[in-house]
Amino acid sequence: MISLEKLRVRAGYPVADTTHDVALSVGINTAIALAEKYCNRRFMHANDTEVFTHVHGPAFQLHRLPILNVLAHGSATPTHVDKEAGVVYFDGYNDQHQITIVYEGGYTDFTLPQDLELALLTIFDNTYAATSGAGGATTAAGAIESVTLADVGTVRFATGDAAAAASSAGAMGGLIPAMATGILDLYRIPEA
Repeated sequence: MISLEKLRVRAGYPVADTTHDVALSVGINTAIALAEKYCNRRFMHANDTEVFTHVHGPAFQLHRLPILNVLAHGSATPTHVDKEAGVVYFDGYNDQHQITIVYEGGYTDFTLPQDLELALLTIFDNTYAATSGAGGATTAAGAIESVTLADVGTVRFATGDAAAAASSAGAMGGLIPAMATGILDLYRIPEA
């Protein structure tokens, strides 16, 4: 998880001011949940269990990446794992009705890639401003405020803040800014 100290500084609070920690935690947890939903995967480190039913294929896509360790799987067929892609491959034909895979995966505090952290913090900026009452501009920077065209004159742009401008385009109704979606697309698992 991204440290509360980093979130305090990003939100403009003194690093020692803990009075906003609950709201900061809600903001970053919401940002992580949005990113995970968008990417169809889970990012943060934990043990996880996934159940596959009507199993007849040679491989299974797990959703908490990267895979650190497969703890158990309910198959007699030997397996190997592509830890970065999150795929468990069976080394022979598998025709079980249901397989449960228990594994450890996700990024720890020390392994979260910097680009993914940037995407999460960018989403945090929007979710924290929207849920904490911390404010934020109501008009996106760069949004066209007025146009007068007769013989092409007067185009005026609104003056908002950069976070609002970033949120003016993107996924999930603007909660995921365009810059963050560009990064998150590199981590996305396609829907099966």
